[in-house]
Amino acid sequence: MGFKLLGFRHGRNVAVKVVRRKRRFTGCGGKERCLLSSDGSSHGVTFRMPQDNFLEITPELRIPLSELDYRASRSGGPGGQHVNTSSTRIELWWDAAGSPSLTEEQRSQLIHRLGSRLDTGGRLRLVSSGSRSQLRNREDVTDRFRSTIAAALVVRKKRKVTKPSRAAKAARLEAKRRRSSTKQRRRAPLPEE
Repeated sequence: MGFKLLGFRHGRNVAVKVVRRKRRFTGCGGKERCLLSSDGSSHGVTFRMPQDNFLEITPELRIPLSELDYRASRSGGPGGQHVNTSSTRIELWWDAAGSPSLTEEQRSQLIHRLGSRLDTGGRLRLVSSGSRSQLRNREDVTDRFRSTIAAALVVRKKRKVTKPSRAAKAARLEAKRRRSSTKQRRRAPLPEE
């Protein structure tokens, strides 16, 4: 068992586990050489970013890229033979409940706003498989992550309780009077006694 360095554009290097065994893995498409994810499964690759890079969500919040887990797997849909041989679908996992980058206020706000999108452990999962390029899918899912977190952290203004003005009340009552008289004129005349 060892590590293999995979190069990416923009000067990022990522180390992944490479396992060589004599028996064939079914999840690796029958190849003897297989890239394993950190949980030991052979159907994808888990990428970790270098710790010195940060993803700026808001001016107050920067999340280290080392907190984001990128996982590549085979994508479905169109693409011909290319789709059967390359892992272009990207899953991004982020632990919102355990992230040291968040304050307690930000954490509670995120868990409240994104509650339906988090799993039971408080982890957020985003998937991108729109492109045939792993790099484009990775950039797409990272941009979606940034916008999702930024939107969830926006502090909503409290509603200011107001009363209708005197002119608005008068206009409403006048409109009711007009509507009432219109409906009265539509009625059939009452029979005379």
